Amino acid sequence: MGSEKQTWRNLKAALDSIQEPIHYQRIEDAVTAGVPDLYLCLNGVSYWFELKQLDAFPARASTPVQLHYRWNQVLWGRHELRAGGRYGLITQIGREYFLHTGPNTIQLIATGAATSIFRETAEFSSNSAPGFIGHLLGR
Repeated sequence: MGSEKQTWRNLKAALDSIQEPIHYQRIEDAVTAGVPDLYLCLNGVSYWFELKQLDAFPARASTPVQLHYRWNQVLWGRHELRAGGRYGLITQIGREYFLHTGPNTIQLIATGAATSIFRETAEFSSNSAPGFIGHLLGR
């Protein structure tokens, strides 16, 4: 398994290059269990994201993409969505970034999904962190 820290460094570099107002905070809090890795506010809209990273997709397309999640992370996301918040998953697999948001994200992280379903259910994917952040900005 690769490094989630490298995924964060790539995203941070892209976020730092944005010229318009943006607020973000990397959350690394061992005290408050389940809180997502990244808080992001763009154009007056707040988001909470879990960050995950894998070196590659499973060798067999039918093998589920399994992301390491703790039960309190799943529970936090479920509560945030029920309250009307914006919660999602940013996953880097190899050099590709994937965005999953909304209620289906909880199912995806709780049970995993075959590679084809993981790709098909992504709201967006990009081969670069700047392209990914550009999508979030509506570019």
